[in-house]
Amino acid sequence: MGKIKENISAYSVRKSELLRRTQRRLEKLPARKLALVNDILLYIEQEPSDPATQELLRIPGFFEKFLEAAQEVKHERLVDFQRIRRDV
Repeated sequence: MGKIKENISAYSVRKSELLRRTQRRLEKLPARKLALVNDILLYIEQEPSDPATQELLRIPGFFEKFLEAAQEVKHERLVDFQRIRRDV
């Protein structure tokens, strides 16, 4: 319950205090989770307004799978499509 109270109270604190709390949490995260947080913040910052993007985001689980795929690309865990589909 403490975490929930802290999150609710975050809405009533000053921006500088919220940034301080967030910075403290970010410093504790391992690099992999920090990269994920960064991707989510980038997404929130950009707030796509394109109708096609909005349609994709309404698909259940799409955003999570997109983030997973972005991490796979970042870590070069890729498979050449020709190894999967030889008829292409």
